[in-house]
Amino acid sequence: MQVHLGSKTGNAAEFNGVEDRIRESIASQKGEWANRLANRPGQFECLEREIHGVFRQLADEVVAGLLVEASKTSQFQSHAKK
Repeated sequence: MQVHLGSKTGNAAEFNGVEDRIRESIASQKGEWANRLANRPGQFECLEREIHGVFRQLADEVVAGLLVEASKTSQFQSHAKK
């Protein structure tokens, strides 16, 4: 089974390396988030929503990757046939 992220033509999900992708995503953005908060504390609510959106997307990647991995097992395939 292939699970695509974003659309049917988007990147196919993989569970391998998902922890690294999450770590890299956070590391690449946390400096910007800290600077934005320091420079515009009144925009905290907007920044918080943005951060939640990033984590929602990362969670979707984890779930999609798990689905791909689970779909490779015989147990999943037997349940899918029912």
